[in-house]
Amino acid sequence: MKVRHVLGIGLLGCLLGGFGAGCNRGDDDGFIDAVPEQAALQLDLTGDSAAEGTTTASAELALDSIGVVQQGLAGGVAPYLDGARNGIKALNEAMRAHLQPIAALIRDQAPTTAPGQVRIWGPVTRGVTDYRFVMRRGLIRNRFGWALQAKAMGAPDADYKVVAAGAITVGTVARRGVGVVGFDLDQLGALDPTVKARGKILAAFAHGPRGTALAYGLKGFSPDPARKQPFDAVFQGVHTVAGKNIARLAYHGNLADSATAAEEFALARLRHVRGVGGRADALATGGDVPAGRVHVVNECWDAGAAQRFVIVRDCPVGGIGQGQCTVVKTEGQLTDCAPGLQTEELPPPVATDPMAESEAPEMVIPPSEMPAGDGA
Repeated sequence: MKVRHVLGIGLLGCLLGGFGAGCNRGDDDGFIDAVPEQAALQLDLTGDSAAEGTTTASAELALDSIGVVQQGLAGGVAPYLDGARNGIKALNEAMRAHLQPIAALIRDQAPTTAPGQVRIWGPVTRGVTDYRFVMRRGLIRNRFGWALQAKAMGAPDADYKVVAAGAITVGTVARRGVGVVGFDLDQLGALDPTVKARGKILAAFAHGPRGTALAYGLKGFSPDPARKQPFDAVFQGVHTVAGKNIARLAYHGNLADSATAAEEFALARLRHVRGVGGRADALATGGDVPAGRVHVVNECWDAGAAQRFVIVRDCPVGGIGQGQCTVVKTEGQLTDCAPGLQTEELPPPVATDPMAESEAPEMVIPPSEMPAGDGA
């Protein structure tokens, strides 16, 4: 007999907030500790959950909250920081939306079948789509693979397609460790009409005593192709226990001070230190930036996310740092940037090129294809 549920906000409790007394673990034998969790995979820069679409999983993350915003040069949140956080939010919200079916499958029910080292939850129905979740233990006891499968409601089980998959070697903390995940949003959107995002999200992660390292490979990704042009890019994130967050990302957005509402394509590297402030170094092309030119943006903000310094330069592509740039705008002084944030650290000019992060607790590289989900 099929078990059916309708997804709702309450179903996210176990996945997004942790599996506590109110969640049916059953005789999981460690399987639940390997379930993918939003908080383990999200990019987090300033700790503003509303602006960045993050889920606060611990008091440590809560310490990154913005607090009282001080008056900056333009007032409010630094505009280039604000644009970058929109890009972070789009990715985090996509991850949350695509993890929801897993939350619905596992909350308050034991696996429907449990043959050997395999657990199967479901199906549940979301709109007109049936989902089931399969986990397998690998040869190493704390190594697990998983797959989220979907099909049209009422279709035979042979029609199930893998729409997300991953693997994790669980560390000392539940749902934390080293692993990979992948979401095939084209396949998912073809089976679930409520899903607007397209492309693939492929990611690797490592959690350790010094912090977290994340690396996302986006292929033809758009949160909604009707509104945002798809693109390929590498996103990276570093969250240190000392309170420093680093993000490298790409996004389409109407940059501050551009002439029209046309969206530019920005490649950005951002650093934020809890209680101190942060800095964005970005390259913008397209939109109002003429062909063959690139706008180089450096912006600093204080602990309250208010802008303290900004300079925008118009440069020929390939001519940055060669004395060929013209200053378009500048406000404040470089010395208004916090110590340690006064040096420019631009991202690679190619969106798909990785960037070494010396402060990352571990080097992680996103998979080139969807994970098998078998726990190997």
